[in-house]
Amino acid sequence: MNTITENSYPESSPLAIGVGVFIGIMMTASFSYAALVLGFSTNGSPVAAVLGWGIMRAIFKRGTIVENNIIQTVASGINTSTAGVIFTVPVLLIRGVEFNFWWVAAAAVAGAILGVGFIIPLRKQMIDVDRLRFPSGTAIASVLRSPAEGMKKSKLLLYGALISASVYFIIQFPKLGLPEILPASIDFTALLHMPKYISNEWAISLLSVGIGFIAGRNGLFVLAGGVLSYWLIVPFVISMGWIPPEISLENSASFIHAQMTRPIGIGMLIGGSLMSIVLIIPAIKATLKSFNLKAMKDINSDELPIKVLYTVIAVGFTLFFMASYFTSSVGLFTALVISIVSTIWLIFAGIIVSQATGMTDWTPISGMSLIAVALLMMFLSSDDIVTAVLIGEAQRYRLQ
Repeated sequence: MNTITENSYPESSPLAIGVGVFIGIMMTASFSYAALVLGFSTNGSPVAAVLGWGIMRAIFKRGTIVENNIIQTVASGINTSTAGVIFTVPVLLIRGVEFNFWWVAAAAVAGAILGVGFIIPLRKQMIDVDRLRFPSGTAIASVLRSPAEGMKKSKLLLYGALISASVYFIIQFPKLGLPEILPASIDFTALLHMPKYISNEWAISLLSVGIGFIAGRNGLFVLAGGVLSYWLIVPFVISMGWIPPEISLENSASFIHAQMTRPIGIGMLIGGSLMSIVLIIPAIKATLKSFNLKAMKDINSDELPIKVLYTVIAVGFTLFFMASYFTSSVGLFTALVISIVSTIWLIFAGIIVSQATGMTDWTPISGMSLIAVALLMMFLSSDDIVTAVLIGEAQRYRLQ
């Protein structure tokens, strides 16, 4: 009989962690840029799983399912956490608000700690009892179980990257002093002699096409929102004469977008998020009941020890309090209230997003963050944008 030793399973190796960090850094750079340009991001775990097989098998001639799972977990952990920053901190930079980097980072860490701490006790209810689908997780499992498919998909990923990079390089020819071969965009409004208030300019961007491929059917709703906003609402508003006479037709689309369609869109986002809370209240109740406190108190149980959960709450609350108090002008009592509300809300919102992810793979993260920011801005710290954005950032870290 073979004796199992510590070296029998080399999956948790420095190589696996190093490859995961490398892939995570590369994905973070590309996904962050795409999110800042396009306004939304997507799940990078499937990409990390595909790249993991490609690098391990093509370069190092090794790799097991568990080892690649470690790689994709490290890589996606690095990548997805950036959403806590790229959708919140730019608000402070755009507004020209001064803030302390380290306290903002501390709030993000608090959100991450709460996220990891509370998802562990929920795993049994969501996976074993409710048997939620987790479409992305299922897709990743399929990639991990098939090294050959992973290699094929890695090649396709490489071909896509080379084609997209080549197209972008050609578009930049005029900036390099070379003759223009491909324009950056095509203005169909001018080509088709459409009214000037019809915004119908399409960028030649394989980056956008690639994000659409990754997002799948869910990305069509984003496209539908743009079509509804610019091609239906704008002409209707202009035909009704609802814009000020000093606004020219050329600037009417941007005016209507800023003053009408954008606020409507934000309201729809918040409304949809609130309704999602109402619809999954039964699932939330079942999830809360699944906390096996008795098992968590048993030192021989495989459940997360209750002391760890208490520690997670204490550390998260402390970091929230210190970040709220030292990074802004709020008083001691306000910072205390913000910390209590934020900790409770992040725990509650995390359950909602986890349920939504498991059922549909499409989560109301942005809506939850908007609700948190609006709540703090309106009721707790209406004159302090830093605190509100800081909590929104922590929320995104926790939910990601």
